[in-house]
Amino acid sequence: MPDAYHFALFLHLLGVFGIAGTATTELVCLSMMRRARTAQELRPWADVANLIEKAFPVAALVLLLSGAYMVSKDSALGWDLGWINVSATALIVGAIADFLINGRRVGAIQAAAQAAPDGPVSPALAAQLHDPVVFGTAHALTLMLLAVIWNMTTHPGDAQAGIVVVVAVLLGAGSAMPMVARRRAILESGPER
Repeated sequence: MPDAYHFALFLHLLGVFGIAGTATTELVCLSMMRRARTAQELRPWADVANLIEKAFPVAALVLLLSGAYMVSKDSALGWDLGWINVSATALIVGAIADFLINGRRVGAIQAAAQAAPDGPVSPALAAQLHDPVVFGTAHALTLMLLAVIWNMTTHPGDAQAGIVVVVAVLLGAGSAMPMVARRRAILESGPER
């Protein structure tokens, strides 16, 4: 029978898998939602995306709580290590940002998709689907998670751990820049997508 520390390690790894899985699934759902041509095609992807938005903070909580337990029990670890503090802070801020930004916007997309009549996706709904904030936040969070995993495996110094997270978030957010032009074109073109 494993001791409490090893059980916490197991939960920690489950949290890593859970948070990576939710981030990946969110990216797939957002991509498929943007490709949907009809409300009927859009609805199932919007439903899954909305569910994933609720699972992300749960996975982050499992990851954080199990990690905090391991830090409290392992003498080689401590809250004085920058990679631990940077990674924990990034996860907390990321989970809050995902809940406040993407959670609300994806929920609005799901509600609009459910309320939309069968047939082509309306220009207003298409504009929601091509929201650069949703796209940029999803990419920023995904790259932030990779940075946290990098920090957990390489244990860099304080400054390096912070730089890795900041650069990852900026690259992810910056990936939404082409989406800004796409959304502007959708809003200006009317019925064409």
